[in-house]
Amino acid sequence: MDDFFDKLFDAAFTTNRRRYFSEPTITRMHALQAKDDARQAYTEVTFLKQKVEKLMMITEALWTIIKETTDYTDEDLIEIMREIDLKDGKLDGKVAPETPDNCPNCGRVLQKKQK
Repeated sequence: MDDFFDKLFDAAFTTNRRRYFSEPTITRMHALQAKDDARQAYTEVTFLKQKVEKLMMITEALWTIIKETTDYTDEDLIEIMREIDLKDGKLDGKVAPETPDNCPNCGRVLQKKQK
């Protein structure tokens, strides 16, 4: 039902807007919106890059501590990463999604807060 109202509103808005704005004005408005969307996407990508860099630094620091305080080697880390990657049966460099818990009696998916 929401899609119906969205389409209805969009159609009415577009029709009414054309009465008040010329095609070049509408085109400029679309261009400005696209430019704004691109700027927002660039900002989000920049933020995510910073976050990844910080996570990489934290990971390297933690791995350095582990290597210095245990007998683990880089090869051990690679093997453990491989095991984690294969949890979903695919060696694809991605963490397996968490599978929901099912009720042992009826098999229905349990909510995270429920036992």
